[in-house]
Amino acid sequence: MEIKSQLYKTYCRPILTYGCEATKISRTLPRKIKSTESTIIKKSLGLSKRSITTYLLHALNIAPTEDTLKLRKLAFAKRLENNVLTRKLVNKIIEESEISRKELNKNSLIAEFNELLDDEPRSIEEINEKAALEMLKRKKKIKDEQKNGIAES
Repeated sequence: MEIKSQLYKTYCRPILTYGCEATKISRTLPRKIKSTESTIIKKSLGLSKRSITTYLLHALNIAPTEDTLKLRKLAFAKRLENNVLTRKLVNKIIEESEISRKELNKNSLIAEFNELLDDEPRSIEEINEKAALEMLKRKKKIKDEQKNGIAES
């Protein structure tokens, strides 16, 4: 089971979530990914479709889909700041939206970064700092949950 879990985390999940960090994630996408994820795991383990996925993911130490998507999105924000030209472009978009007092397009990545971080528009550097803190918190939470799950088993 550990090998199958590791294979899933290494090969399947990256394929399922490919490109999610660079696009606005709709409300239905995480559900579709979660459903596909459940089907893949159950079929690889030879379980019925009616098996409870939450317990299965917990037993296999696989982080929830929502957390994975958020971590990937926040890591992307961190990478955006490392490129000087991208940083200037993103900051210019934020500046212009503040100057003209119009809201950022709700389908923009910047709006989604701010939504993930539950905050107001800010520079990419500030998004990056907050994203790094959020990523650390989420990773720690996932590790703690996995440790607790192993201890209970």
